[in-house]
Amino acid sequence: MTNSIGMCRREVLDGFMRDRAHKLGAKLINGTVHGLNIPTNNTDPYTLHYADHSGGNLEGTAKTLQVDLVIGADGANSRIAKAIDAGDYNYAIAFQERISLPEDKMAYYEDLAEMYVGNDVSTDFYAWVFPKYDHVAVGTGTMKVHKADIKKLQAGIRARAAKRLEGGKIIKVEAHPIPEHPRPRRVVGRVALVGDAAGTVTKIFGRRHLLCGQVCPHVCRSDRGIFAQWRSDSHRSRPQGLPEALGSTVRRNLSGSGFVAARLLSIGRD
Repeated sequence: MTNSIGMCRREVLDGFMRDRAHKLGAKLINGTVHGLNIPTNNTDPYTLHYADHSGGNLEGTAKTLQVDLVIGADGANSRIAKAIDAGDYNYAIAFQERISLPEDKMAYYEDLAEMYVGNDVSTDFYAWVFPKYDHVAVGTGTMKVHKADIKKLQAGIRARAAKRLEGGKIIKVEAHPIPEHPRPRRVVGRVALVGDAAGTVTKIFGRRHLLCGQVCPHVCRSDRGIFAQWRSDSHRSRPQGLPEALGSTVRRNLSGSGFVAARLLSIGRD
Protein backbone atom coordinates (compact mmCIF):
# COMPACT_ATOMS: atom_id res chain seq x y z
CA MET A 1 0.00 0.00 0.00
CA THR A 2 1.35 3.43 -0.95
CA ASN A 3 0.03 6.75 0.26
CA SER A 4 1.20 10.30 0.89
CA ILE A 5 1.36 11.68 4.43
CA GLY A 6 2.74 15.13 5.17
CA MET A 7 5.72 15.34 7.51
CA CYS A 8 6.39 18.46 9.57
CA ARG A 9 8.86 19.86 12.06
CA ARG A 10 7.05 20.79 15.24
CA GLU A 11 9.63 23.42 16.13
CA VAL A 12 8.63 25.24 12.91
CA LEU A 13 4.91 24.42 12.78
CA ASP A 14 4.21 25.36 16.40
CA GLY A 15 5.84 28.76 15.99
CA PHE A 16 3.89 29.40 12.81
CA MET A 17 0.60 28.53 14.49
CA ARG A 18 1.36 30.74 17.51
CA ASP A 19 2.29 33.68 15.29
CA ARG A 20 -0.83 33.27 13.18
CA ALA A 21 -3.05 33.11 16.28
CA HIS A 22 -1.40 36.29 17.57
CA LYS A 23 -2.03 38.10 14.27
CA LEU A 24 -5.68 37.07 14.47
CA GLY A 25 -6.08 38.59 17.93
CA ALA A 26 -5.00 35.95 20.44
CA LYS A 27 -3.03 37.10 23.46
CA LEU A 28 0.09 34.98 23.86
CA ILE A 29 1.47 34.27 27.34
CA ASN A 30 4.80 32.50 27.76
CA GLY A 31 3.94 30.47 30.82
CA THR A 32 3.56 27.08 32.50
CA VAL A 33 0.14 26.12 33.85
CA HIS A 34 0.31 24.54 37.30
CA GLY A 35 -3.33 24.25 38.27
CA LEU A 36 -6.97 24.97 37.53
CA ASN A 37 -9.68 25.97 40.00
CA ILE A 38 -13.11 24.62 39.00
CA PRO A 39 -16.13 26.90 39.70
CA THR A 40 -19.07 25.53 41.65
CA ASN A 41 -21.64 26.65 39.06
CA ASN A 42 -22.03 27.02 35.28
CA THR A 43 -21.50 30.78 35.12
CA ASP A 44 -18.48 31.68 37.26
CA PRO A 45 -15.07 31.74 35.54
CA TYR A 46 -12.32 29.15 35.81
CA THR A 47 -9.08 30.28 37.44
CA LEU A 48 -5.80 29.19 35.87
CA HIS A 49 -2.66 29.24 38.02
CA TYR A 50 0.51 29.61 35.99
CA ALA A 51 4.12 30.74 36.05
CA ASP A 52 4.74 33.69 33.71
CA HIS A 53 8.10 33.34 31.95
CA SER A 54 7.89 36.54 29.90
CA GLY A 55 10.70 38.04 31.95
CA GLY A 56 13.08 35.29 30.87
CA ASN A 57 13.17 33.67 34.32
CA LEU A 58 13.05 29.86 34.25
CA GLU A 59 10.99 29.70 37.46
CA GLY A 60 8.68 32.48 36.32
CA THR A 61 6.33 34.71 38.25
CA ALA A 62 3.22 33.14 39.82
CA LYS A 63 0.04 34.58 38.29
CA THR A 64 -3.63 33.72 37.82
CA LEU A 65 -6.00 34.15 34.90
CA GLN A 66 -9.79 33.92 34.90
CA VAL A 67 -11.44 32.48 31.79
CA ASP A 68 -14.88 31.33 30.62
CA LEU A 69 -13.74 28.10 28.99
CA VAL A 70 -10.55 26.03 28.86
CA ILE A 71 -9.11 23.93 26.04
CA GLY A 72 -6.48 21.64 27.51
CA ALA A 73 -3.88 20.95 24.83
CA ASP A 74 -1.07 20.47 27.32
CA GLY A 75 0.16 17.04 26.33
CA ALA A 76 0.10 13.52 27.68
CA ASN A 77 0.99 14.69 31.20
CA SER A 78 -1.82 17.25 31.12
CA ARG A 79 -2.39 19.22 34.30
CA ILE A 80 -5.78 20.26 32.95
CA ALA A 81 -6.75 16.59 32.61
CA LYS A 82 -5.70 16.03 36.21
CA ALA A 83 -7.73 19.04 37.39
CA ILE A 84 -10.96 17.70 35.84
CA ASP A 85 -10.27 14.11 36.90
CA ALA A 86 -10.25 12.93 33.28
CA GLY A 87 -8.86 9.50 34.13
CA ASP A 88 -5.71 7.75 32.97
CA TYR A 89 -4.70 5.83 29.87
CA ASN A 90 -2.09 3.34 28.79
CA TYR A 91 0.75 4.76 26.75
CA ALA A 92 3.84 3.96 24.77
CA ILE A 93 7.25 5.58 25.18
CA ALA A 94 8.75 7.18 22.09
CA PHE A 95 12.45 7.98 21.83
CA GLN A 96 14.17 9.56 18.85
CA GLU A 97 17.35 11.26 17.75
CA ARG A 98 17.40 14.10 15.21
CA ILE A 99 20.35 13.39 12.94
CA SER A 100 21.87 15.76 10.40
CA LEU A 101 23.02 13.78 7.35
CA PRO A 102 25.47 14.55 4.56
CA GLU A 103 23.73 15.86 1.43
CA ASP A 104 24.05 12.63 -0.52
CA LYS A 105 22.57 10.60 2.35
CA MET A 106 19.72 13.05 2.84
CA ALA A 107 18.82 12.72 -0.84
CA TYR A 108 17.77 9.11 -0.19
CA TYR A 109 14.94 10.39 2.01
CA GLU A 110 13.76 13.01 -0.49
CA ASP A 111 10.36 11.33 -0.77
CA LEU A 112 10.73 8.37 1.56
CA ALA A 113 10.18 7.55 5.21
CA GLU A 114 10.98 4.17 6.72
CA MET A 115 9.17 2.13 9.34
CA TYR A 116 10.78 -0.95 10.90
CA VAL A 117 9.35 -3.86 12.89
CA GLY A 118 11.06 -6.66 14.79
CA ASN A 119 12.08 -7.44 18.36
CA ASP A 120 15.48 -5.85 17.81
CA VAL A 121 13.90 -2.43 17.19
CA SER A 122 10.65 -2.65 19.17
CA THR A 123 8.97 -5.36 21.21
CA ASP A 124 5.42 -4.16 20.60
CA PHE A 125 5.54 -0.97 18.53
CA TYR A 126 7.69 0.06 15.57
CA ALA A 127 10.81 2.04 14.77
CA TRP A 128 11.28 4.74 12.15
CA VAL A 129 13.47 7.01 10.09
CA PHE A 130 11.37 10.06 9.24
CA PRO A 131 12.69 12.92 7.06
CA LYS A 132 12.43 16.42 8.52
CA TYR A 133 13.41 18.55 5.51
CA ASP A 134 17.12 19.05 6.30
CA HIS A 135 17.65 16.15 8.74
CA VAL A 136 16.02 12.88 9.81
CA ALA A 137 14.35 11.70 12.99
CA VAL A 138 15.48 8.19 13.95
CA GLY A 139 13.58 6.56 16.76
CA THR A 140 11.52 3.79 18.28
CA GLY A 141 8.64 3.22 20.64
CA THR A 142 7.48 0.59 23.10
CA MET A 143 4.76 0.20 25.69
CA LYS A 144 5.53 1.64 29.11
CA VAL A 145 6.00 -1.83 30.66
CA HIS A 146 9.12 -2.18 28.48
CA LYS A 147 10.42 1.37 28.84
CA ALA A 148 13.63 0.14 30.46
CA ASP A 149 14.55 -1.37 27.07
CA ILE A 150 14.19 1.86 25.10
CA LYS A 151 17.92 2.57 24.73
CA LYS A 152 18.58 -1.00 23.61
CA LEU A 153 15.81 -0.71 21.04
CA GLN A 154 17.17 2.63 19.84
CA ALA A 155 20.53 0.97 19.30
CA GLY A 156 18.66 -1.62 17.23
CA ILE A 157 17.18 0.91 14.80
CA ARG A 158 20.50 2.71 14.55
CA ALA A 159 22.11 -0.59 13.58
CA ARG A 160 19.40 -1.43 11.02
CA ALA A 161 19.69 1.94 9.30
CA ALA A 162 23.44 2.31 9.85
CA LYS A 163 24.49 2.42 6.17
CA ARG A 164 22.04 5.21 5.35
CA LEU A 165 23.03 7.18 8.45
CA GLU A 166 26.81 7.13 7.86
CA GLY A 167 28.40 10.50 8.49
CA GLY A 168 25.37 11.72 10.44
CA LYS A 169 25.58 13.95 13.49
CA ILE A 170 23.06 13.91 16.35
CA ILE A 171 21.62 17.39 16.80
CA LYS A 172 18.81 16.67 19.26
CA VAL A 173 17.47 13.86 21.47
CA GLU A 174 13.77 13.63 22.33
CA ALA A 175 11.51 11.36 24.38
CA HIS A 176 7.80 11.56 25.10
CA PRO A 177 4.73 9.39 25.87
CA ILE A 178 2.23 8.42 23.15
CA PRO A 179 -1.33 7.73 24.38
CA GLU A 180 -2.78 4.39 23.33
CA HIS A 181 -6.45 5.33 23.71
CA PRO A 182 -8.62 8.31 24.77
CA ARG A 183 -9.05 9.28 28.40
CA PRO A 184 -12.36 8.18 29.97
CA ARG A 185 -13.54 11.81 30.28
CA ARG A 186 -12.53 14.47 27.75
CA VAL A 187 -15.15 17.18 28.33
CA VAL A 188 -16.19 18.31 31.80
CA GLY A 189 -18.22 21.46 32.23
CA ARG A 190 -16.62 24.14 30.05
CA VAL A 191 -13.28 22.32 29.85
CA ALA A 192 -12.35 20.25 26.79
CA LEU A 193 -9.22 18.18 26.29
CA VAL A 194 -7.68 17.82 22.83
CA GLY A 195 -4.64 16.12 21.33
CA ASP A 196 -2.40 14.07 23.61
CA ALA A 197 -4.12 15.54 26.66
CA ALA A 198 -7.32 13.79 25.54
CA GLY A 199 -5.57 10.74 24.13
CA THR A 200 -7.07 11.37 20.68
CA VAL A 201 -4.04 10.12 18.81
CA THR A 202 -3.67 8.01 15.72
CA LYS A 203 -0.91 5.98 17.30
CA ILE A 204 0.55 4.58 14.10
CA PHE A 205 1.92 7.99 13.12
CA GLY A 206 0.77 10.52 15.72
CA ARG A 207 -1.98 12.44 13.93
CA ARG A 208 -3.17 14.09 17.15
CA HIS A 209 -1.71 17.53 16.35
CA LEU A 210 -3.77 17.94 13.16
CA LEU A 211 -6.94 16.87 14.94
CA CYS A 212 -6.20 19.25 17.81
CA GLY A 213 -5.68 22.14 15.40
CA GLN A 214 -8.94 21.35 13.59
CA VAL A 215 -11.14 21.03 16.67
CA CYS A 216 -9.94 24.01 18.74
CA PRO A 217 -11.11 26.84 16.42
CA HIS A 218 -14.60 25.36 16.17
CA VAL A 219 -14.82 24.97 19.95
CA CYS A 220 -13.73 28.59 20.42
CA ARG A 221 -16.20 29.93 17.86
CA SER A 222 -19.15 27.90 19.15
CA ASP A 223 -21.38 28.55 22.11
CA ARG A 224 -21.38 26.33 25.17
CA GLY A 225 -23.82 23.96 23.49
CA ILE A 226 -20.97 22.13 21.80
CA PHE A 227 -19.63 21.07 25.20
CA ALA A 228 -23.01 19.67 26.16
CA GLN A 229 -23.17 17.70 22.93
CA TRP A 230 -19.69 16.27 23.44
CA ARG A 231 -20.56 15.26 26.99
CA SER A 232 -23.55 13.34 25.72
CA ASP A 233 -21.90 10.62 23.66
CA SER A 234 -19.42 12.90 21.89
CA HIS A 235 -17.71 10.35 19.66
CA ARG A 236 -20.89 8.89 18.15
CA SER A 237 -22.37 12.00 16.59
CA ARG A 238 -21.04 15.17 15.04
CA PRO A 239 -21.40 18.15 17.43
CA GLN A 240 -23.35 21.00 15.84
CA GLY A 241 -20.99 23.60 14.40
CA LEU A 242 -18.32 21.15 13.28
CA PRO A 243 -17.97 20.48 9.54
CA GLU A 244 -19.04 17.00 8.44
CA ALA A 245 -15.51 15.94 7.48
CA LEU A 246 -14.15 17.12 10.82
CA GLY A 247 -17.02 15.51 12.69
CA SER A 248 -16.15 12.14 11.17
CA THR A 249 -12.50 12.68 12.10
CA VAL A 250 -13.50 13.35 15.71
CA ARG A 251 -15.66 10.23 15.78
CA ARG A 252 -12.94 8.09 14.22
CA ASN A 253 -10.24 9.28 16.62
CA LEU A 254 -12.35 9.25 19.77
CA SER A 255 -13.60 5.76 19.04
CA GLY A 256 -10.03 4.50 19.00
CA SER A 257 -9.83 3.46 15.35
CA GLY A 258 -6.46 3.86 13.73
CA PHE A 259 -5.12 4.48 10.27
CA VAL A 260 -2.69 2.35 8.31
CA ALA A 261 0.45 4.32 7.58
CA ALA A 262 2.18 3.80 4.29
CA ARG A 263 5.87 3.42 3.61
CA LEU A 264 6.01 6.26 1.11
CA LEU A 265 5.55 9.63 2.78
CA SER A 266 5.87 13.14 1.45
CA ILE A 267 7.99 15.88 2.96
CA GLY A 268 6.47 19.26 3.75
CA ARG A 269 8.90 21.81 2.31
CA ASP A 270 7.08 24.94 3.50
